[in-house]
Amino acid sequence: MASNNNSRPSSKRSRSRTCAVVGCKSSDYRFSKWEDEWCDLHQTTYSNSVCTCLPPFQLFTFPTERENPEARMIWRELINRREPSNKNLLWSPSRHKQSRVCSVHFPDGMPTKTNPHPTIFLNNNVDVDVAIGNKNKTTRRRLSYNNNNDNDDDAVVPNPTDVPNPVVDDSSLAIDFDVSPGPIPSTRDESPNNKPIINNANRQCLFLPSFFVFRHGTYRNMFFSCMVTVASLLCFGWMLKSKYFAALKEINKLKDGLHKKELLTRYRSIECIVLRRENQKLKKNCTCKLPIHEITIKDDKNCLFYTGIENFPFVKLFNFIFPYVKRRWVGFKFTSTILKRKFSKIPARMGPERKLCGKDEFLMLLMKLRLGLLEKDLANRFRVSISTTSRVIRTWLKVSSSIMKSLIFVPDQGVLNITKPPVFKPIKNLHSIIDATELFIETPKGLINQRLTWSQYKHHNTLKVLVAVSANSSVIFMSPAYVGGISDKAITLHTDTQVRF
Repeated sequence: MASNNNSRPSSKRSRSRTCAVVGCKSSDYRFSKWEDEWCDLHQTTYSNSVCTCLPPFQLFTFPTERENPEARMIWRELINRREPSNKNLLWSPSRHKQSRVCSVHFPDGMPTKTNPHPTIFLNNNVDVDVAIGNKNKTTRRRLSYNNNNDNDDDAVVPNPTDVPNPVVDDSSLAIDFDVSPGPIPSTRDESPNNKPIINNANRQCLFLPSFFVFRHGTYRNMFFSCMVTVASLLCFGWMLKSKYFAALKEINKLKDGLHKKELLTRYRSIECIVLRRENQKLKKNCTCKLPIHEITIKDDKNCLFYTGIENFPFVKLFNFIFPYVKRRWVGFKFTSTILKRKFSKIPARMGPERKLCGKDEFLMLLMKLRLGLLEKDLANRFRVSISTTSRVIRTWLKVSSSIMKSLIFVPDQGVLNITKPPVFKPIKNLHSIIDATELFIETPKGLINQRLTWSQYKHHNTLKVLVAVSANSSVIFMSPAYVGGISDKAITLHTDTQVRF
């Protein structure tokens, strides 16, 4: 909000402060002219300390760039003033330090919490003098007559159509004629030329209506004609006054309606400007459009925690698997389409656009395998549905299994003996080390499946897998998954028939 310091204009400034609104004439010079005017209420000038009348306007400074730049920009956009050198640029008050905004343009007469911005009388066609309350000065017209006219007597009297109809006020109906009894002064000279002469005494009679002026150049019964003229002018003035007030009421009603509409439009424009700026700030600070992997695995430490590998192996492994992931697995009934689709240009990938990028989907799979998170937890983390999470994990798991299963193989005995660590060299016939590991799973809904997957050792529903590791800690065999209720001996006997070391 603009500060109220020095809001009252001052006529002692070297450089006059002016209102920045186009068409507004409020300034220190205008205030000094008002101070020199006469106050009828206190019978003194407005500049005297005895006079307590309020000034017609006040000047308020623009909000500063450091304290309130948004309000300063809103004021500039509402004033809508352009730079003289470049019409496409908004006018800047920093280049014109004497610029202010007067109180006429504020609904409350000053910046308040409810109305902190100038919203009224901002158009060029609005008369700000009427809003302030200044009286328009009437222009005076003078009629000059040539006394040396050589024409006939009728040339002295002006044509009634040429004389403008004066607007008569009730307080200005004073006639300076001498109405004392006596002979009526003659306007003719006794000279032989017999020409009409107009003197200062009867010069005002020229402005009387023409039907009271006789053609032979004399005025008969001047007092009676003046009284009738005054009465007719009074009646005409009262008629004009009644019509004027009726028209003024209609104009005020129209102005009120237009003022309310203008205020509504101004308030809506201000709200739109504020909401637009808040939207831009939220867009800048919003991280919802960033990929999840850029937020989750920023460094190697976080990448090791969530995936078990560092950033560089993560990117290399993704670039190796991603070309084989063409579309997600959605089931057998959606694998083929009966209707053939026609494309003007064949897209790179069929189907709808993916909500997650490839790295986010690969990160979801590794977090599922590394941390054992539930699908609902992963769906909330990646802002997708549970069904999408399930399809992503199933697709990437199948592709990764088919590509990376070639890395698990049983080497020859000679290779195993060469790569055997010194600790295991005394054991000559050592081929591999086997162990059955268990993986936690969600509790199945069926009671039979619950009984089969229940592990007495882990006290949880699990799946059991037999893993064979060579002496140098490399996995050389992995059996299919079995239910948690089976014993390690049964898995070993069953896998021994499939694979012979």
